[in-house]
Amino acid sequence: MATTQEVVQKLQDDIANGSLSAEDTVKLAAAINALSSNQTFEQALIAVAEGHLNASVAVAEGQLNTSTNALIDAASSVASNAASIGDIALLKQHYELLNGDFATVQYLLGDNFTQEGFSSWLETNQASFIATMKSPEVAYKIADNASVMIAIAASTAAMATIAASAISMSAIAASATAMSAIAASATAMSTIAASATAMLAIVVDARAMTEIAISATAVSAIMVSDTAMSAIATSATAMTAIAASDMAMTAIVASDTVMPKIIASITAMTAIAASTTAMKVIAASTTAITEISASDIALTAINNSVNARNQLYAVATKWLKAGSAWQSATPISSKNVLIIRVTQKDNPAGWGVNSGTGQWIKSNGTAWTTSNAGSSASLVNYNGALPFVADDTVRVFSNSTITTYFYNTFEIAYILI
Repeated sequence: MATTQEVVQKLQDDIANGSLSAEDTVKLAAAINALSSNQTFEQALIAVAEGHLNASVAVAEGQLNTSTNALIDAASSVASNAASIGDIALLKQHYELLNGDFATVQYLLGDNFTQEGFSSWLETNQASFIATMKSPEVAYKIADNASVMIAIAASTAAMATIAASAISMSAIAASATAMSAIAASATAMSTIAASATAMLAIVVDARAMTEIAISATAVSAIMVSDTAMSAIATSATAMTAIAASDMAMTAIVASDTVMPKIIASITAMTAIAASTTAMKVIAASTTAITEISASDIALTAINNSVNARNQLYAVATKWLKAGSAWQSATPISSKNVLIIRVTQKDNPAGWGVNSGTGQWIKSNGTAWTTSNAGSSASLVNYNGALPFVADDTVRVFSNSTITTYFYNTFEIAYILI
């Protein structure tokens, strides 16, 4: 086995004659930086050797406890080479790798790892596992290992470590492999849902939220957690993923505790209003319609969305008055209603725009003001391409008798609430 002096001399020779590759130069610089930060020569050099520096360095994997002054003296030359190849980012990554416990890294990513043995290993290596998962480079590598992530997801202790670390959770959220394992595990999801740190990392990642939104296990976990639902309801990214999932939306609409939280958030309702999937679920639920009708926030989001109004119109009851004759004042409903849309179907008299004074809709005797510039005395008339939407502002009329007096054909779409 080579001596420390021989290894140091070989490294110095390689630096001097420029035979080190760019990658090896960066890895060597990482080791030197680690040494200067009071890590042992053994830890640093073994880490570099495990990174496959080159054969001459790899033989130095024994117990090396002698002075490393000669190697440290070469730091300025190596650092200069690292800078010259413009690979400072890679240097930083490998330096962070050295911050973890390399024996832990070797176990988790090595051939000796088994899912069955992970729990017993963790009992005696919890501290090193925690330290190792704080290294971004390590966390990202572990997140992309399916076997390791399945074991971690099944472990309450391991998940507690993961959920408490912003670094670990960023790596988890960015990995499809990791999120697949996490979303399928009730143990993992209950831990993550209860952690503000974990949810902060999850809700900003669209792919991570999609994994959660399509998993019944994950959805069940977040719905019983105030921490999780508060984070999700205020995140446009998270709510867009939830709104796209029929399963998630069906569960939310059926919940008398979660749905009020969603309705109270303009961010959540804006995402729902923009989603055809979400609005179809909302429109099919009498309970959801009633809850939305009682919320100014929800109605604002719906009125700001063409999609939302169209989905409500699709399920609304259509009251129709045929044209070419004046009608008697006709009541539509004396119950609470959500008026969705008023549409002019024809113009047999050929009246001009905004003419035809005398046509009206009233609520408890009060004349209607349409959202398309009709006066309070006369429902707007149109003589262009028909049908014409005279009013498409979704509004609630509580305990009111809606009556009409038309000559032209009009349709009024409404939903009882």
